Amino acid sequence: MENYKPACKVFITTFLVTILFTSCNRDTIHLEQETELELSLKQQQTEQAFTIEEYCKGEYDSLFIMSPYYYTRKQEFTSLVMPEKLRNECESAIYNESISTILFISNGKVQGHAVVKRVDADFATDDIEENHLYPIEQKFIMDKERNVHTYKE
Repeated sequence: MENYKPACKVFITTFLVTILFTSCNRDTIHLEQETELELSLKQQQTEQAFTIEEYCKGEYDSLFIMSPYYYTRKQEFTSLVMPEKLRNECESAIYNESISTILFISNGKVQGHAVVKRVDADFATDDIEENHLYPIEQKFIMDKERNVHTYKE
């Protein structure tokens, strides 16, 4: 009977380490996974006008861009209709200076969202800071430093 104790300890330790490693690994994969929008923006050529609509699969009528440090208590954010879990994620994401969050809106309700790394497409520019809500067909342009601006024809 005493021979089983060391074997049980080894089994339990191995089991716990495996679970811990698997859960950590799953989180890492999730965080490194790129959205289709992010992959598309990474390949977007600079100095050429584009719309986010080109990269969307859903039917949306507008988008809301939250760059880092966007103050989420602003009237325009608090008035958005969205699940509470997503609202909490957005409120946490504003403190992550390496990402921007794009909310996709249809009929006044947030229907989806995407997180975009600023190294791929930096939406934290002055003109986007002035206005966060855009029609889905809004044109943007990316400069050579990958900063995204509203496109003015």
